[in-house]
Amino acid sequence: MKVQRCNEQESGSAWERVDSTFRVFLYRGEGPFATEAHDVSDATLTETLAWAEKNAGNERLFAIALVSEDAYGETGLTWLVGIDANRSPHDTVERRLFNELYRQTNGSIAEHGRRVRQ
Repeated sequence: MKVQRCNEQESGSAWERVDSTFRVFLYRGEGPFATEAHDVSDATLTETLAWAEKNAGNERLFAIALVSEDAYGETGLTWLVGIDANRSPHDTVERRLFNELYRQTNGSIAEHGRRVRQ
């Protein structure tokens, strides 16, 4: 993790949004996972996290991404909690996102990116 102090007087960005849409992925099974996705809007990240935890229950894993568009109007995702459970991590940041996902079940990640129950 890298932390750098910034000037609190300057936002450092040209724009801000408060009307975010979050995509919640619910994963069931042992992998490859059956996936269910929901777009959540008119909610804060904290409210979305609470909804994901409630709807995942003890039977499913969940991940949350911020949905946004690039300059060309293409929709993309920025992972906020967890990551796509059906892909293998490629770098240390993706590995940490996988660990967030699997920490929900007190599991761990095997080297190849699949869940191992402890």
